[in-house]
Amino acid sequence: MKKRRMNRPMTVVRNRLSGWLFLLIALILVAAWPGQPGQAQTLAPTPTNATVSAVARAGGAALWDAGGGTLITVAAPGERLTATARSADGAWLYLQSAAGATGWAARDELLIFNVEVLPVEAVTITPATPTPIPTPTPGEAEPESEEQAITPQTTAAAPAATDGEGLSVTVSNVRLNIRGGPGTNYPVIGAAAPGQALVAQGRNEQGDWLQIMRPDTGGYGWVAASYVTSTDPLTDLPVVAAPAVPAAPATASTSPQQAASAAPAPAGVQGKLVIQTSYGGPIYLYDFATGSLRQLTSGFDPALSPDGSMVAFTRSGGEQGLYAINVDGSGERLVFGERQSLISPKWSPDGSQILFVRGDYSWKCKDHSERMRRYNCRPAEPGDGPLPELRETRPRLAVVDLDGNNYRDIASLDTASAPDWTSAGIVYASEAGIQTTSPTSQDANRLVYFDVLQRYYQDPDWQPRPDGSPGRIVLQQRRAGRWDLFTVNPDGSGFAPLIRPATVLVDEMPSNVSPAWSPDGRHIVFLSNRTPENSAGAWGVWIMDADGGNQRRLPIDLPFEYTFVEEQMLDWGP
Repeated sequence: MKKRRMNRPMTVVRNRLSGWLFLLIALILVAAWPGQPGQAQTLAPTPTNATVSAVARAGGAALWDAGGGTLITVAAPGERLTATARSADGAWLYLQSAAGATGWAARDELLIFNVEVLPVEAVTITPATPTPIPTPTPGEAEPESEEQAITPQTTAAAPAATDGEGLSVTVSNVRLNIRGGPGTNYPVIGAAAPGQALVAQGRNEQGDWLQIMRPDTGGYGWVAASYVTSTDPLTDLPVVAAPAVPAAPATASTSPQQAASAAPAPAGVQGKLVIQTSYGGPIYLYDFATGSLRQLTSGFDPALSPDGSMVAFTRSGGEQGLYAINVDGSGERLVFGERQSLISPKWSPDGSQILFVRGDYSWKCKDHSERMRRYNCRPAEPGDGPLPELRETRPRLAVVDLDGNNYRDIASLDTASAPDWTSAGIVYASEAGIQTTSPTSQDANRLVYFDVLQRYYQDPDWQPRPDGSPGRIVLQQRRAGRWDLFTVNPDGSGFAPLIRPATVLVDEMPSNVSPAWSPDGRHIVFLSNRTPENSAGAWGVWIMDADGGNQRRLPIDLPFEYTFVEEQMLDWGP
């Protein structure tokens, strides 16, 4: 009896183990069984209701339809979008604009983080060349467009080409700005996608700008001829009269706000400010002595030369490259255009060279996001299996002479951004914190400051000193949902806030961003959206002493749009 009583439980255990083993094998076979034809297989167990905010990079972001590959719209640089899905390889994201437009955009055209939380959709995006819009035949009434309605009466209507059909041209492999007239001094009124077909109706007398039918409205616009190709000679197009150049915004007005913008700055503050009101938008020059404010040009990240005579900036969208212009508005010229995605120019201390960030380098990597529970793109390793392949942009620093010669990369990490150059050296931001380097390819980068628990170190600016010794570095950092300014010594010591919140009893805390030192190193100019009630409101230009004291708003009345993509809105020169 005892023997049977002891053997019975063992038999039950064996039977239970056999049952569990059979169930486990069955589950493995079901999981491995191929899906039925036509059934979509889930590529990643991601939430179906996740959304992530995104911002269009320099040059804009083209939104495409997945079905036919047609262009839906082009989001302007700095425009905010909402991502709701991603492709299996992570190269495409499904977005919705504030206006309600939806479509798929290439990830490298966006500033976006935490894409691993987005659900995966099995799509293949193949952008197609849009069909040209037919030119109205002679005798038909031409449709009125918004651009035609605002064109001055002296502007000539677009004549038909010699054959009545116009000439078909194709945009090269860049996103091309469509402007209101034949020149960069005209505003951008639209954009054409890479490879898009357009119908040219005329040209300017020099032949370097073409008047085209706008693909979005059917109205007219102008594009640079050097960024389109045609099988027909462009000289066959008739010469079209250029519209009047829009007047720059007035610097004086009877309104209290605009009248204040012409008032001199506080005593003891000297020099000039160059100001960008939006990412890639108008660039203004402000004189502290007279209080005068006037529009200079348009582009990205303006920087004043050490002698205060010129401004460097960049452009994209078919006019890509590094530019310079005299502070009186004359002599605008392309300095360097042989690389793409150039931003954040800064002058060498002697004004003979210009430093910038180039974003045209990328690498292939494997997406370890699901395995690591966070975005993680790194080279493939043994045992990785069939992980999705991604391509990541890796921005680097480069230098070129003012005449456009002697281009060279310099030593920098491949996540470099927002550099500054003084006699003490070059400082820049990176995913690994604030770094310094020198304008050579052999130099080793040196870490200034990085706290893995804080992160988000951006837009450093190095304090100039008359004796050339290294001053303090001012930077912006995100903390508790807002951005504030801090300073640190070049050796990493003395990290401290310059601005402390006056109160937390507000609906939204204000931010302080885009700092720049005065030429004498005694003051800092920055952008802030604080209100008199110390809550978040409209952006304005502020100034403070080097230690953070004596903070006050400058009498500059401009409509700012800051999109938190590390755009450098301000620079201060003599």
